[in-house]
Amino acid sequence: MSLLNPPLSFVIAGAHASLSFVDTCIFCTNPADSKEDLFPRWVLERVKTRELLSRKVGDGAAELTEDQEVRIPCVCEKCNNGWMSRLEIKCKPMVGSLLEDVGFDLDIEHQKFLAEWALKMAMVNDAYEKHDRFFTDIERQAFKNDNRAIPAGTGVWAIRFDGRTLSSIGSIFELGLPNNNHLVEGHVYTVTVGHLSLQVLSLHEKADQGITQVNVAASPLKWDEILIRLWPPPTNKKQTRRWPPRYSCALVENLNFGNLHYGRLVNRFHTPDGHSININNPLGDS
Repeated sequence: MSLLNPPLSFVIAGAHASLSFVDTCIFCTNPADSKEDLFPRWVLERVKTRELLSRKVGDGAAELTEDQEVRIPCVCEKCNNGWMSRLEIKCKPMVGSLLEDVGFDLDIEHQKFLAEWALKMAMVNDAYEKHDRFFTDIERQAFKNDNRAIPAGTGVWAIRFDGRTLSSIGSIFELGLPNNNHLVEGHVYTVTVGHLSLQVLSLHEKADQGITQVNVAASPLKWDEILIRLWPPPTNKKQTRRWPPRYSCALVENLNFGNLHYGRLVNRFHTPDGHSININNPLGDS
């Protein structure tokens, strides 16, 4: 497997994280009078594992529990029983096939649906307990209102998991220049249900610095061959991706059989080198 790995390029918006309280729906301004299942109940019925679920927020200690139902009081009944329910119904046949490792042809429409489902889970996971949210009110409300608009500076990928598990991991990282280490904030969310692993990367400009492009380097593997990119969409709108793909991630790595360790996927953007930021600065400063 080649270790060449070109950086991923994104044009990002000048969005800044905001504090969203649990008494307000994260997708609108209604009271948060409903709970959203992080792992949908139909997923829990299909993915039976005997593993303990580890819950961890920020730098806090991990909590192990046998209860794999995670309900987050972050949405209103209108959203939960309306567009969110319709999104779940739309994605269930496809996600159900992928998590069961059933062969599936992902056309351009399926890829967009799967990216939407992953981003919805990332936004809900971001609302777990009180803290500074990464996704802004504008981004979340646009996702609800504008035909599931995916924020600028966002990429979504899929890979097969060799095994059956449940996992939901979010993390934050920062990018900058030698004279300013805090120009861009990144959010990585990795979720696994059964045999399906999804990853969402989103970037925000931390302040109005005139950033025109961010090149994010990943760990040295040929990720564009290993992963199925769901978003941004391919140039060829007729491109179909076959599931299951050639490569998988697993809890035990064996690259000879196409399996890389799950931790490599989760931490692939946690690398100190190779990133670059382009700034539109008429004074020529950097």
